Amino acid sequence: MAVAATILSNNPPADADPLRERLAIDHEPLLSRADELLAAFERVPAEIDAETAGKASDYVKMIAGAIKDLDRVRIGEKEPYLAGGRTVDGFFKAPVDKLDKVKREVEARLQRHLR
Repeated sequence: MAVAATILSNNPPADADPLRERLAIDHEPLLSRADELLAAFERVPAEIDAETAGKASDYVKMIAGAIKDLDRVRIGEKEPYLAGGRTVDGFFKAPVDKLDKVKREVEARLQRHLR
């Protein structure tokens, strides 16, 4: 019976990571470019000379551009989660602040009594 329940389940496998999967699909061209740049490192000579300096400089510029693009996309992807976190924090702030104020007042009254 456990097998039937597993087969009929709408839940993803326990090791599934839908967010990573979506990011990989949505940003495949950017990730492919990063992979291409990483693979190109094998063609960079161990010793750069006057003949290879221009190509090495271009390669560094391409890497810097890819890093900038990846960072820009990362920030854009992350912002909704950060905004959600700020919403959750704000939602709970008012009741926590009110409770904390009451707690401090009762503690002050208790301290006056104990003195």
